[in-house]
Amino acid sequence: MERSQPGTLFARRYGIFFHTTRNGEQTFEDYFKYIISRSLSDLDLAYEFKGSYTRITLFDKFSYQPIGAGLPLEIAGKMYKTDVNGAILVESLAINDAIFVSSYEKIFLDNFTLLSDTGKIYVATEPEGAEVEIYEGDDLVENFASPSYFNARYFADSTKYRIKIIPEGDYSEYETTVTLKRGYDVFVNQEFAKKTYGFMNIEPKTGLLGSSTLITIEDGYGKRLVDRSPEGFQGEAVSGRYTVRVEDDSLDEKYQVVEDSFILREDRKIEREYLAPIDREYSRGGTGFNWGFRFGRNIQSDTTVNNLGTDFTAAEYNNSVNNKSRYTDIDITSTSLSFFGALEKYTTNLVFGVEAEYLIGGTQSTGYYSGESEFTHSGFGGGVYAGIYDYWSDNRVASLIAGYSAMTVESDDTVQYPYEADLSSVFAEGRIFFGETFGLSLRYYPEIGSAALSFNFLGADITESYKYPASVEARQGKHY
Repeated sequence: MERSQPGTLFARRYGIFFHTTRNGEQTFEDYFKYIISRSLSDLDLAYEFKGSYTRITLFDKFSYQPIGAGLPLEIAGKMYKTDVNGAILVESLAINDAIFVSSYEKIFLDNFTLLSDTGKIYVATEPEGAEVEIYEGDDLVENFASPSYFNARYFADSTKYRIKIIPEGDYSEYETTVTLKRGYDVFVNQEFAKKTYGFMNIEPKTGLLGSSTLITIEDGYGKRLVDRSPEGFQGEAVSGRYTVRVEDDSLDEKYQVVEDSFILREDRKIEREYLAPIDREYSRGGTGFNWGFRFGRNIQSDTTVNNLGTDFTAAEYNNSVNNKSRYTDIDITSTSLSFFGALEKYTTNLVFGVEAEYLIGGTQSTGYYSGESEFTHSGFGGGVYAGIYDYWSDNRVASLIAGYSAMTVESDDTVQYPYEADLSSVFAEGRIFFGETFGLSLRYYPEIGSAALSFNFLGADITESYKYPASVEARQGKHY
């Protein structure tokens, strides 16, 4: 152990916890871990059951003598201390209850730190005089020249402070994060070496249309030489490790991010020309069930009517019987409600569906002498459709489809005004779904000159994926 090391000197003098990057000082902590482990291995427990209580005695396995009074034991989450005979009484001890032995020093520290919520962060550098900045989160809370210390506040377990050391002269900066433990101080020791320099030429490959590639270069301390630059970096740089991030200038996740790293050595040159990130080849797909109800698709006066095996429009029907009887004049107006369900298949941008539909409606007929008559009509049909869809905001989906629907409806009046209407037609429909569950759509049937408003409920399982991963390590010959 090198006793001249600052960390070791502090540790030996004050018994503090320290943080350091120098491996030689770690033997101090390891030594005490060994002593604690060896001491615990020399102890054993004896159990004596007395009614509902268990008497536990802690003794030395070599001398068979009980340990003295006041040794803390943690049993099933509760703290106990041994009596003058080195024993304790525990009620209702379970078979799987764990027993932990604590140290006298832990009790002292717990009592001490109930009164103190501070700890010192010591910083020493070689050479001395470096500027030290201490941050609590993103806030600068202290700065001083090394060697010195800062009275840090303890908030909760694992209170962290970020320490940035900026040496004087031609040295590289250093940054680290330390954890302040209650009842302990922290020591940071950093030895700096003078900077050396190399040369780098890092740039994106440019095509006929220019480049859409951005380059970010970061040194080993997190300092960025360039941040999303379309030119990259050309020039002298401090020797050390660097990381490179290559992105498309759209910053869209559909493009792959290329990550690279290298070590720039003194008086050496690194040259790399990175290709543009590739498209990750997005895809999605799945199945769904779309169901709901639809208002509209009305039977108009020019709809074909079948009477006694002959097809007429309403106007033709009226004219054909006017010379015989005015009682059979007919003028048809109606409203309809239909219930539908459709199975749908989704690909990346297309949707296909097969639909079944049941329609009911009310019809009103008006005759010159007969007055008004009201009755109902109904029909069952189906259709097929295909279209395009896409997400237009968050998880909202818009689609435009076209298809063909076949349906014939019949009236329930088979005596005075028997009719059936052919509602088969091609159609176009626009749909908007909110949250992939509820939607509205408007469908237009050009062949019957009618439109219908639908309320849709969608249950769909659409999965999204990419052929290539979001980021990849750069490989020579493939990425540069």
